[in-house]
Amino acid sequence: MAKHKVSVAASQASASVGADETALKEFVTTESHRMTLPDVNAVLELLNHRKQLLEAESCAAQNRLLNEFLRHLLQQKEEQLVRLAKEVSLIKKDIGEVDTILRDVVEQAGKLPRMDSEEDSEPLELPETPKLDCPTLVSRRRRMHAHFDDFVQCYFTSRAKELVFGADDNCSTAKGSGTFLQFFWEFQSFLLINACAFRQV
Repeated sequence: MAKHKVSVAASQASASVGADETALKEFVTTESHRMTLPDVNAVLELLNHRKQLLEAESCAAQNRLLNEFLRHLLQQKEEQLVRLAKEVSLIKKDIGEVDTILRDVVEQAGKLPRMDSEEDSEPLELPETPKLDCPTLVSRRRRMHAHFDDFVQCYFTSRAKELVFGADDNCSTAKGSGTFLQFFWEFQSFLLINACAFRQV
């Protein structure tokens, strides 16, 4: 009976919105001197139960938000992973095509008739690692790395269709790589012209 009275009184006291804490303090102040030990134990049990319930609700809400955040983050990273996998696959395919072109160039160059002055020279070979002792290659390599981000952006822009929809045939692949190759050499020439004009000023 005492437990029921305390429970009803506590519920009524906490019913007023915005005055829960004040009402609870007033109830405890006015009723505490009338409470026996069983009443105090009943109140403590009720409050402890309410505390555990509030803690569980708070923990559940926090973990729901954390779960939502992690799932959204995972989705973003998986999408990035798929995009990166497509980009890596496209880059590897283009590297293979460029390697084929280099081998064809070397093969064709080896079939050219040699001049008398070249009879004793060594045949043209394709090294695994390009030598950077050629001044033209060194300067072009320096310009490429100085504007590397620009080349990257142009490369993926020219291959955007393949990255999104995939390559339907070799024609679309060649067209995309050809567009980037044209930009690559035109931009290199533009940088070279600007460098020469700057030195002449």
